[in-house]
Amino acid sequence: MVAVDAYQAYRHESNEYHHFDSDRCGLMPGLTALTRLSVTFLNTLKRERQASECSASAVCATRSAHTTASALDVPLHGPTREDAACASRVKSADTEDDVWMYELQLAQSLPAVDVSGTPLSKMMTPSRYQHVVRAMHKVISVLVRLNRLNILVFGSIIFLPLAVTRPWIPLLGAISLFPPLSFSLFFSVEILALLKKNYEFWFISILNVINWVGIANIFGDFRAVVCLSFWLNSQNIISIDANYRTYQTTVKSIVMAGPSMLALVFCCSYRLIVDSTYPSFSIGTVTLQWRQIVIFSASTLIIFMFKKAYAKIRRRRRRVQSRIASNTGGDRHIICCVVLRARMRLAPSKNKRRLRLNKFVKKEAASASSTQQLRLAFHGSVIVDSRRVLLPQQYLKCFLEPSMRAALYVIATTGLVLTVTSWTLLLLHSEYVLAPAIGAFVSSLLFVLITVSLAQRDILRLLVRKFDALFSTFQATALALCLLDMLQLQISSSLAVVTWWLWFLWVVMLDALTPCVARQLRLRKLALPAIILVLLIAGICAVDIVLGDDKLFKSRLLFSLSLPRLGTFHEYTDTLAVQRVVTIIGWNARLVFELAFGDPNQLIFICKGVEYTSPFLTFSEPIPQEQQIKAKGTVSTGGWRWKLLRPIGVAPKVMIQPEMVPNGVNLAASSTTGTR
Repeated sequence: MVAVDAYQAYRHESNEYHHFDSDRCGLMPGLTALTRLSVTFLNTLKRERQASECSASAVCATRSAHTTASALDVPLHGPTREDAACASRVKSADTEDDVWMYELQLAQSLPAVDVSGTPLSKMMTPSRYQHVVRAMHKVISVLVRLNRLNILVFGSIIFLPLAVTRPWIPLLGAISLFPPLSFSLFFSVEILALLKKNYEFWFISILNVINWVGIANIFGDFRAVVCLSFWLNSQNIISIDANYRTYQTTVKSIVMAGPSMLALVFCCSYRLIVDSTYPSFSIGTVTLQWRQIVIFSASTLIIFMFKKAYAKIRRRRRRVQSRIASNTGGDRHIICCVVLRARMRLAPSKNKRRLRLNKFVKKEAASASSTQQLRLAFHGSVIVDSRRVLLPQQYLKCFLEPSMRAALYVIATTGLVLTVTSWTLLLLHSEYVLAPAIGAFVSSLLFVLITVSLAQRDILRLLVRKFDALFSTFQATALALCLLDMLQLQISSSLAVVTWWLWFLWVVMLDALTPCVARQLRLRKLALPAIILVLLIAGICAVDIVLGDDKLFKSRLLFSLSLPRLGTFHEYTDTLAVQRVVTIIGWNARLVFELAFGDPNQLIFICKGVEYTSPFLTFSEPIPQEQQIKAKGTVSTGGWRWKLLRPIGVAPKVMIQPEMVPNGVNLAASSTTGTR
């Protein structure tokens, strides 16, 4: 355009020049005209260039403001070289950011279950089962009162003399067994099948069995019969995820069972159970007291029961707030699981096709089908940036270099080998423990500090709020303090104990490392030998405490609590240490199998709760009316009899259960008639 306009101006001036020259036929006028022509040509070129630059800048501003420009606005010659370079830089920057972005996703899809199947429905015909369900709606209040009365029954057995309670034991046993047995017959069979695959379920169930077997041995007579019903009641609390008929009653039972367990621990500690000899038993050369076993198992069960109560009440409160905010009542049958949890993993945020979280977060109405897929409970999408670590970002790439990875492996291997060496020499009562203990402590501390500095901040914040991580860390810390006290705080033995605690803490912190860091440093391969070493050292220490001759681990009285007229309770460091070892090995043995055979991308401690929708009424709710209630009374006025028209109460369609509808009744027709 600049050249065309300049050329046209040149032709115009040329015509004037030729015309002027032909008229005057002089030399000077011709030179003047030629000079004027040149100046005009240059000025025209300058003006057109300025106009072109202004229009180009305006087009660039418009393109930056409107990223979705129309294809008609693109010039015919396509993008310029500068545009292509700018687009390449933006694309490379976006690609570099995508490499560091990860999203918290499901490790595997959640299973589909049919919640309608119960143990009782498997043993009865559908019609007979419906009659039993109707009867449960009528007698549930009596069963709930009996279930709460069982606590008073258990208290009477503990504190009343044997001669007083002996005639009532058969009746008390039958009364206390009937409510929990009735509730357990309506648990979901398929949810129970999922619970049987859960490690926490089995861990707490075994503790529950040990606890009530110990109480039965403490009773030592026919009073042990009632322990069966209380074991079943506690097992119903452990299996609360499968309870969709009486889960509200079970939540209240948890709140009452916690203080009851505390009272049981108190009675065993001060030997307050009437007419009991508090027996003991021997395993080889080891003598164990049932009283100490009950104190240990009951105190551990208290922690898990309060955890279940807190999780259930907190999620229930969230559901109530959500229902008030949405002004709907369709989510009141959502069962939030406290034992079943969804395993999670960190996946690249650009690969969101397979298992997106929002696919499972969506809410379903209470009228959902009995066959459904479990879904995540109250969870939103979590996207983290791997560069947001505790270490300053400018040093992150330096630690991911191959040379740094090799150095880190050398430090970790040295720490593990020296830890094994120092503990071996310590348990063999060697005098040369100090040198390997110092080397193990320095190398292990350096490795753990480097690893913790590479932890992602957002994931670390999630990890420190998880019960599994906190419970494991607390147990390991308590054991380390007991061992330090029993080893009399000697330098070499203290360094060995602190080194053991550092490796346990490193295993717990492993979830805070993003996949790009863990993959490039290959830290997952070190986790399996580390957890095996930690559990093995703890087990050997417990065996030495129980079977040893007190040359290495010297027990002492940790504390004593004296109460007037009740006696004194003594707690020794060796007893507390052995109990912590049993808990650590029992609770963390699953890590060995997960690290050896599990998915390497699956997180260990970070899990999410799941929930499902119950389409059935709880037994505490009244059965909806299925037919129109006609008025019985009439009023006569002047010989005419007028029937009193009473309002027709029609149950909403979402509230009518399939099992409550008689055969041959059409739900759609009933709903239409009620509307008319």
